[in-house]
Amino acid sequence: STLDRSSAASDVYKRQYGDGGGGVTRDMLEMRRAMDLLPGLPHVKTSTAGHFFDILHTHLAQTDRYIPVWDGELYLEYHRGTYTSQAYNKKTNRQLEHDLLTTEWLSSLAYLSGASYNQEDLETVWRLLLLHQFHDIIPGSSIHEVYEDSRVNYAQANKILSSVRTKALQHLVTPSEYTFSVYSPKSFAGSELVQIPVQEPGIFLDEGGNLLDSQKTDEGYLVLIQTWPFSTTSLCFLSGEADVPPTPFHRERNRLETPFYSIAWNEEGQWTALYDKEAERSILVPGALGNVLEVFEDKPVNYDAWDVDIFYTQKMETMHLCQEPEVLELGPLRAVLRFTYVYRHSRLTQDLSVYRDSRRIDLRTHVDWHEEHRLLKAAFYTDIRSTKATYDIQFGHVERPTHWNTSWDWARFEVCAQQWADLSEQGYGVSLLSDGKYGYNIKDRAMKISLLKSAKHPDTQADMGEHDFTYSLYPHKGSVTEGGTIEEAHRLNLPAQVISGSFSDTRRILWLSSSQVQIDAIKKAEDEDCLVVHLHECRGGRAQIHFGSDYPLRKVVPCNLLEHDLSPALPEDTRTLLFHPFEIKALKLWF
Repeated sequence: STLDRSSAASDVYKRQYGDGGGGVTRDMLEMRRAMDLLPGLPHVKTSTAGHFFDILHTHLAQTDRYIPVWDGELYLEYHRGTYTSQAYNKKTNRQLEHDLLTTEWLSSLAYLSGASYNQEDLETVWRLLLLHQFHDIIPGSSIHEVYEDSRVNYAQANKILSSVRTKALQHLVTPSEYTFSVYSPKSFAGSELVQIPVQEPGIFLDEGGNLLDSQKTDEGYLVLIQTWPFSTTSLCFLSGEADVPPTPFHRERNRLETPFYSIAWNEEGQWTALYDKEAERSILVPGALGNVLEVFEDKPVNYDAWDVDIFYTQKMETMHLCQEPEVLELGPLRAVLRFTYVYRHSRLTQDLSVYRDSRRIDLRTHVDWHEEHRLLKAAFYTDIRSTKATYDIQFGHVERPTHWNTSWDWARFEVCAQQWADLSEQGYGVSLLSDGKYGYNIKDRAMKISLLKSAKHPDTQADMGEHDFTYSLYPHKGSVTEGGTIEEAHRLNLPAQVISGSFSDTRRILWLSSSQVQIDAIKKAEDEDCLVVHLHECRGGRAQIHFGSDYPLRKVVPCNLLEHDLSPALPEDTRTLLFHPFEIKALKLWF
C-alpha cells in the first residue's frame, strides 16, 4: 500500500507467499537484503504492520496538514458471487456459529454448578470453523475436493459440539416425565413457538400453572411460551382431552387470510397481493408481485464462482407452480401451505408459514437443484419508497443506496448482509430475513435475496443437489431498529430449544436492563477461572445500561477481546455501562 507522503512518514509494502495468508519466504528476505546493495533503489526495512502504524499515528498527531478521512464502507466492486456460491458451506457455517454460542453458554452454566468446562473440545470446534472461514473455502471459490473435505470436517465439528452440549445438559437437567425445559440462547425476550414431542392429547402449563396455547401437529405439539434472554424455563404436560380453539386463518383457492395479512397468489404461485390489516396498507406495489422465484443466466466474464456481473439481469426466467398448493396446517397458532415449483431439471418445495402471534412470514424451502450457470433469487416488489436500505453486518448494520445515481452506487448492485436486509420509509418498512443466505440487492422498491448460484469453475458440482433453508418476510411499523427486525432475525436463526426434564437451577448468568445492547458470547476465560461476556450496542445509538447476575457476582473487570484487562475491577456498587453506537465491550465476571 502506498500512502500520501504529505500525511505519512514512509510507505509500506506488504509481502507474502500467495494470497492465502502465507508469510515471507527465505528468497524474499534474501532479495530484500540484496536491494540494499543496488544503487538507485529505495531503502527498504523489514518490520511489522504494528510498528508502521505506530509511526503513522505519531506522524499524524504531530502534522499540521489536513488529513483526509474515509468514513463508511470500503465496498469491493468485485467478486459479488462469493456471497452465494457453495450454499451448503455458508448455511453450515452459520449453524456452527450459533451452536457454539449456545454450547459455550450452557457449558458456562454447568461450570458455575460445579462441572468441568470442556475448553479443549470447544477450541477444536472453533479452529475447524475458523479454518473453513479461510478463503477460498467460505467464499465458495475452491475446487471440488475442498468441499468434499469440508463436509467431513463440518460433520466432525458438529459431532464434537453435540457431545459437549449433551454433557452440559446432562449436568444441568433432571429427567422428569411430562416435564420439558425450554432454553433460549439469545439476547431478546418474547413469545415463541416451540415443538414438544408429545403425541397423546392433553394440555400444557407453565411454571406458574397457567395454561399455554398449543396446536397439535404431526411432530407433536406447537406450544406458545414466553422466553427471556439467555434463560431457561419449564412447562409440564397433562394428558387428557382438551378443547381445540378455532383457527384464525382462512384459506380460499388463491388467497389466505391471517390475523395480520391478506395474501393472494396467481397460477404461477407468485404473490399478487399482500395487505397489512393492522397498518391498512398494501405491502406490494399495485399490479406487482411478491415471492417471485427468478432465475437468471449467470455467466460472468472472468471468474465463475467469484463473480456476478451486472448484465446478469438481461436474461431472466421464473420458476412456475407445478401443482395445486396444499394445506399442511390450519390450526389455532399457525397455518402452513405448501407450494411446489419447477424449473428445467430442478424442483423447489416451499412451506409458507404464517402465525397468530407473529408478523413474520416464513418460507421454509427445500430445493433439488440441477442447473448450470443459473442464479436463483426471490424477489418482492414492495410499495416502500426510500433512497437507502439497511443491511445487517457483524456487530451493527450499514446503510447503502437503493438508487444508481453514480458509478459508486450502481457498483453495489449485489451486496452482502448477515441475518437481514431492510427497506423502510417513515413509519413503515419491510425486512428480508434468512437463516443462511448472504447475497442481497435492493434497487428502488424491489427487494431480492440470492438463494443459489450454480457456477461450474473451479467446482463443476457447485450447489448441485439438495438444499434446505428459510427466508422470511417481516413487514413492520416504525424504523428497522424500532420495528422488531433484529429480534425476529434472532428468533429465526436462534430459536428456543426444548429438552425433556427440568433445569435444576434456572438462574441467569447475566441480565441487562435494555435490549439496545446484545450479548454475543458467554464463555469461560481462556487463562483464568472466570467467565467472559461479549456485548455490543446493536441499534446504532448511545446506551447506558444496568447489568447484574442471579449468581453472587464478586468482581467485574473490563477487558478486550484478547481477554487482557483494560482497567481495575468496577466498584461493587457500579453495575452500569455506557455504550456508544455499535461499540463492542467485554467483561470478566468472577463468581
